[in-house]
Amino acid sequence: MFRYFAQYAHLDFIVRATRNSHYVFVIGFVLAMAALLMDLSPSLMFMMLFLSGFVSKIIGVTTQL
Repeated sequence: MFRYFAQYAHLDFIVRATRNSHYVFVIGFVLAMAALLMDLSPSLMFMMLFLSGFVSKIIGVTTQL
């Protein structure tokens, strides 16, 4: 019984980490698109996308621990 619960508790951590990671990336994506709407450089948009992807991966890994 405990082993069954432990397996699903681990899956719950993975799902929460994925959700948090996606939230961070979507916020970064929206900010990058807002940078384009404000007529900022497209290179800034790509840097923001890269940074949001990197930060979302870090958030996902740390939340999964």
